[in-house]
Amino acid sequence: MIPLIDEAYELLLEWHARFPNPQPDHYVFPSERYGFDGEDGHLYGTVKVWGLDPTRPMGSMKTAWVTSRKAAGV
Repeated sequence: MIPLIDEAYELLLEWHARFPNPQPDHYVFPSERYGFDGEDGHLYGTVKVWGLDPTRPMGSMKTAWVTSRKAAGV
């Protein structure tokens, strides 16, 4: 158990409910991938989630951070 204030608990419940068919044993931050949506996605910056697997946790935040910095040229 992790003690949370009521506001944090409510936000986590809201986040969890955004995923299709949420189950009690699913991860709050599931494994998922992102990519441009369709052939013109790169022109408009529209992104789509794919490969969502709520039975696996998301990967490392460090990986996402390093990838973002590299893409931005920072």
